[in-house]
Order: sequence, then C-alpha cells, then structure tokens
Amino acid sequence: MAGFEIINHTELGSAASSVSFSSIPATYQHLYLVGSVRSTHDNNVTGSAITINDDSGSNYTLSVIFTTGSGMNASEETGRSNFPYAMDGVGGSAVANAFATTELFLLNYASTSMYTGMIGGASVTTAEAYVDETVYAQNVVHGHWESTAAVNKITIASGSSNWAQYTAFTLYSLNAA
Repeated sequence: MAGFEIINHTELGSAASSVSFSSIPATYQHLYLVGSVRSTHDNNVTGSAITINDDSGSNYTLSVIFTTGSGMNASEETGRSNFPYAMDGVGGSAVANAFATTELFLLNYASTSMYTGMIGGASVTTAEAYVDETVYAQNVVHGHWESTAAVNKITIASGSSNWAQYTAFTLYSLNAA
C-alpha cells in the first residue's frame, strides 16, 4: 500500500548537539525527514549539518537558494563533508517559542546502484518576525550523497551550539506502491 509510515520520532527533553536515526531498514523506497527546530545558539538563524552513515568525507554536493524579505541568493557546493541547510533552525535570539519548519526527502536511499538524492528546505522565523516581514528566512536545497551505499543512519547536527529542548524530528518511510 502506498503512503507514509513513521519509522522513528525524537523530541529532545534537553539540549543536544545532534540527533541520529540508526538501523534504518532498507525495505522502503524513499525516506522523508521533518523537523521542528530551534537552537541554543545566540543568533536568529542557525545552520545544520546532515551526515549519512557517519560519512564525513568530501561526498556531498548541493545547490541552495536562500530567500528573505530583503532578497535572494544562491550557492552551489561540491566536495562537502556534510549536507547543510535542509534542517536549519531558529536561533536563540529569534522570537521566543518559535521553531523552524524543516523537511528533507532522501530518494532511493536503499539503492546500491545510484547516489542518494536529497531535496528539502527550512522556513525560519527570526527576531522581529511579527513586526518586519524581512526577517523570515527560507531556503531550498537539493543535491546528492555521492555514495552507492544504502543509507542506514542519518545524523542531524546543529551547525552552532546545540539543538534546544523540544526540537523534534520525525523520520518517515515512503513507498510508491
């Protein structure tokens, strides 16, 4: 039957530098990771760094578009040691009690004949979001983990400091049929 199935869910009871999902079964077609994300870092927005199967080699390639109310920019990055931007969070200086909404698809994650494709993004409310529309930040990122190994572990690290208490991630499976 087609649809989503929850593989695992984690909500932090206290701050932590990263969250991992391990022992991911290879029985699905795609994975879908969503998050409600806030950092303890004293900034409006904090980065994220996703690694697969503990691979911190130069095996991640991506393109990203960043937008705010005041403009847009883009970047292409190759040979990275992680996959950034998709799980970026609200920082500790942002609106109190606000969390970023994030998502990441990992396509054909169990295949051993192709790279794992990834596409996702984050929407972040920053310091004066209810006063000035220019402080919303959004990004869309897509790329590949350049390995033909099946994905069995995903780690989402905070780019700065720790993920805050109540940050939550849910990993879903997705089957087409």
